[in-house]
Amino acid sequence: MVRTDAAGARGAIPPAIAFTEDAAGARRYGRAVVEAACAAIGRAGRPLHAAEILEVLVGQGFTLPGRDPVAALNTRLWKRSGPGGPLSRVGEATYALAPPDPEPARGGPVTQT
Repeated sequence: MVRTDAAGARGAIPPAIAFTEDAAGARRYGRAVVEAACAAIGRAGRPLHAAEILEVLVGQGFTLPGRDPVAALNTRLWKRSGPGGPLSRVGEATYALAPPDPEPARGGPVTQT
């Protein structure tokens, strides 16, 4: 299965792996899920509910564990919606791309002589 990121780059979806079997592999898969979710939100141009994001991800070949895949995805996205994360939670299970971080302050104003 192949996924496309926000810039149109294509890459293979890593296999879904249980954390108990391979922690590093499970983290890679989790990062790929979040990247694909960000790309879906970016393509939509508006915030999306976790169910809408899941629909896109499933169409790309991703799977999420558990009885309630929307809840599993919501939890994963919520964890990445904090400060410095790629997402911003804008409503109940609804996410937008986080605004870019402002440039860090670098001293006083620059003057030309």
